[in-house]
Amino acid sequence: MQSIISFVLLFLTFTSCANVGKRASLVKPLKSVDIEEVRNSAIKDKALFTSGDWPEKNWWDDFEDKRLSSSIEKALKDSPSLQSVEARVLAARAHAEVVRSKLFPKIDALFNLIWVYFSKDIQKQFPSVDPNFHFYTAGFDFTYEFDFWGKNKKTFLAAIGDVETEKALYEQAKIILTTSVAISYYNLQATVAKLQVINALLENRKKQLELTHLKDENKIADQIEVARVKGEVLFLEESKRALEEEKNLHQSSFLTLIGQNPAVDIDFDYSWKVLYTRFEIPKEIGLKLLARRADLAAQMARVKKSADLVGVAISQFYPSVNLAGLIGFQTLDFDHLCTGRSFMPSLLPLVQLPIFHGGELRGNLKEKMALHESVVFAYNDAILNAANEVVRSINRLRASHERLDFQMQKTSLAREMSELTNIKYKQGIDSLLKALQVEEQYLWVELHQIELQRIKYESIILLIKALGGGYTDE
Repeated sequence: MQSIISFVLLFLTFTSCANVGKRASLVKPLKSVDIEEVRNSAIKDKALFTSGDWPEKNWWDDFEDKRLSSSIEKALKDSPSLQSVEARVLAARAHAEVVRSKLFPKIDALFNLIWVYFSKDIQKQFPSVDPNFHFYTAGFDFTYEFDFWGKNKKTFLAAIGDVETEKALYEQAKIILTTSVAISYYNLQATVAKLQVINALLENRKKQLELTHLKDENKIADQIEVARVKGEVLFLEESKRALEEEKNLHQSSFLTLIGQNPAVDIDFDYSWKVLYTRFEIPKEIGLKLLARRADLAAQMARVKKSADLVGVAISQFYPSVNLAGLIGFQTLDFDHLCTGRSFMPSLLPLVQLPIFHGGELRGNLKEKMALHESVVFAYNDAILNAANEVVRSINRLRASHERLDFQMQKTSLAREMSELTNIKYKQGIDSLLKALQVEEQYLWVELHQIELQRIKYESIILLIKALGGGYTDE
């Protein structure tokens, strides 16, 4: 009889394990994207790029702007959005500790008192029994699940995956914050520089309007010419108001990013300069991109977590083995509670074998496998998007550098023409109106150069972000 029971249990065990079924082949995550051709093409532009290392952790110091560096450091310290992500890391670690506890026995101390006062009917039937009944239990009880199939270990590894994900997201949040502060800072600087040029243009146009009035009074010009110049003055006044509004918007955004009150005014000297240093592009850029991008590290951690959850779903098809017990004392007399004759050890082994769950376990496994494939597809998509971001950022920086180079040549020629015309005016060769008109042309060219300078700054910062912003998984 015992052999029959053992055979039946063994048969049911193998039957249950067989219910796992054939696993579908899971999609494989990409390891890299080959973008070396774009890198090699960029390196040929010796005036802009050079072969070098990945961006440093404190990449903003390379801009040699103390106010920018102090602003970014303040943002890293005081930004509520970054503090929120950091709190999620702590929460994930705490949850992992909770999950980890299932790998160990659970032990509790206990004391139990059962007091019963028998009814008169029972007293009548058992007159020799004390009607005031006390039953004492004291000791330690414990439960432990033997993790033969690795279910609890994989659950813990999945929780560690959450920790790694949140840590990587925290690093990514720092990169987003620092690059956003830098872009906002240079947007503000560019807007102030534009305001200075617009004020110079407005002053120039007002002088031209005075001269046009004089020409009209002397019958040299007509009212149409006066109206045209007045319209241009009004246009510049409107442009000035728009730039002042843009300055206020950039200022409030900048203050918000660094964790300050957006309603206060910024008290610092505005300075505007052009970066001429070459940008370093690392070798094997596509192959090593995974180790340098925090967002990809977070996505890879999600892939590992989902794979562990698939393992948990598979382990649920196998028997679970639990052991519960009590080591303590039981007695009817409190005075004898901790004596040797009251000692009472007990063990309760329990083996649970899933036989029929109405498709629950199989459905759970299919769900976890499908979710794992979804996460892998999302990771592969993130790899491609990261490579695309690097390619686009390199191309954008090359284009902005070339445009700025052409514009700087135009600005230099326009400045030279303005200076020569001014000399000719002072020598009585050209009129003041001609000198003002040539100066106006120079100011418009300079205004466009400021915008191209801003675009180049933004392109550099976005390329730094695309290359990981100084993150490393080491």
